Amino acid sequence: MSRFHRLFLPVPSLLLGMTAYMATAQTKSESESAISPRVRFEGDVTMQTRAGAPRAMRVILRDWTIHGTQRIERFPEQGFAVVQLHSGNVTITIDGRQEKHRGGDFWTIPAGASMSLQVTSESAVLQTMAIQTGGR
Repeated sequence: MSRFHRLFLPVPSLLLGMTAYMATAQTKSESESAISPRVRFEGDVTMQTRAGAPRAMRVILRDWTIHGTQRIERFPEQGFAVVQLHSGNVTITIDGRQEKHRGGDFWTIPAGASMSLQVTSESAVLQTMAIQTGGR
């Protein structure tokens, strides 16, 4: 083996190792940001009940972009929520009941219920409006 080959033979191995490391780092970064919501509105509101008494509530409006065919075992929204699927296709399960939804669909998550979500398209964009009683 020539001196040139001995000197440059490790370079392809080094490049292959760096590429594998970068792919792993990118995968971690993508999965960590795969379900990061963007808060559009958050605030306390007071509503009047049927009996005429004031009731404090916390309202949070969020946009969620979920890349890839991700499965979220427990969607992190709390309280009663109205969900709109802006784009994509998903299969959801709320307290054991499975439903398929496509862009434009609306559904609700009852307070205290849990929802799992499986993206069945390349990505999904949702908007949630969560209402938590009691305010802050």
